[in-house]
Amino acid sequence: PLEAVAEFQVTTNQYDAEFGRTTGAIINAISKAGTNAFHGVAGGLWQDASMTNKDFFVKQNGLTKPDTQLQTYRANLGGPVVKDKAHFFFNLERVMIDRANSITIPAHPEFNSSPVTQDRVWNTLARFDHQLSLNHTWAVRWLRESSPQLNQIVPVMLTVPVVVTLPVTENAAREENDVDQTLVATLNSVLGGNRLNTVRVNFTQEDVSFANPNFNANGQDQTALLPQLNFLTFVDQQNAVAQTRVNNAYQIDDTMSWFVTGLGGSHDLKFGGQYEYVGARSAAQDNANGTFSFRTDQFFNASDPRTYPERLMIRAPGPLTWYQKAHFIAAFAQDKWHVSDRTTVSVGLRYDLEVQPISEVDNPDFPDPMEYPLDTNNIAPRIGVTYDLLGDGRSVV
Repeated sequence: PLEAVAEFQVTTNQYDAEFGRTTGAIINAISKAGTNAFHGVAGGLWQDASMTNKDFFVKQNGLTKPDTQLQTYRANLGGPVVKDKAHFFFNLERVMIDRANSITIPAHPEFNSSPVTQDRVWNTLARFDHQLSLNHTWAVRWLRESSPQLNQIVPVMLTVPVVVTLPVTENAAREENDVDQTLVATLNSVLGGNRLNTVRVNFTQEDVSFANPNFNANGQDQTALLPQLNFLTFVDQQNAVAQTRVNNAYQIDDTMSWFVTGLGGSHDLKFGGQYEYVGARSAAQDNANGTFSFRTDQFFNASDPRTYPERLMIRAPGPLTWYQKAHFIAAFAQDKWHVSDRTTVSVGLRYDLEVQPISEVDNPDFPDPMEYPLDTNNIAPRIGVTYDLLGDGRSVV
């Protein structure tokens, strides 16, 4: 949530050895903390459909303009629990977005419509900081986001007998239900005048489902639902997508920072290690409700054989569930050597190890689980030099 961020850093290249496991950006975000005085913020933003225009298909089909909107509301409060010792911070954010869609079914204009996809987000953050002693502080932060997306209008891609993408009616809409949360505890220890040690323990979870609305409403049993109907140029009645996943990650890392003077300049030394365990349980019930395919756009009529479906596809004998797990281990050491006021030399070394034992499959009809190869040569050296050309901090190579 934006109002809970005190500062952030985006690094797109030249990573220190402290960072790894990515070729994209490194993003560090620091959440706000409470102080000895109570502080709070409240605000909101609202935009409605008067600020948008009809799209081409809505105009062409003479449909009502979608009732789009954007609403965000946010508030936070931070302050002391015990002055100079313990502080709290709490932030709550609500986001509501109605996004426009246009459905055009030339064979059945009665299905033409302009529905909205609804995003309904609750974003909650709570933080507590405690000064144990002059040299030791600890903090805990909990962040939870619930972000369902309702009434998604997603075209269906078919690959049999040829690759084709079909528009869907509102009856065949999908939805995504997603709850993400993290819980982080940090202990900072000052060890003398030039050393700081940080231990961080973290739990992260994603609980998500991609399916049709009735799947989530009936306790996630796709077999009890009506089948999907694939006509020649559109899809109706139900959506066959039904997938769920719960992804848990547990991580601990320890980093020692050591500032040393002398030895030809000053040195910012940093070294540490990380361990993470990730487990993801996934289940697929796609097409457990079955899909009927028709060769025309005519609705089924028992007295007219020309409207009979030509094919039925259905998942059997049951859902596919599997559990993927992985262990990540890393160690690093780095030195930022300030040779002079104008020259800094950075040297570091990092090692990463990823262990994926097996992917456990609960369905006995699925092939044997896969044993992943062990990659042990992930040694990543870092070396760099920066030089201030004019000594004024304005031009650096």
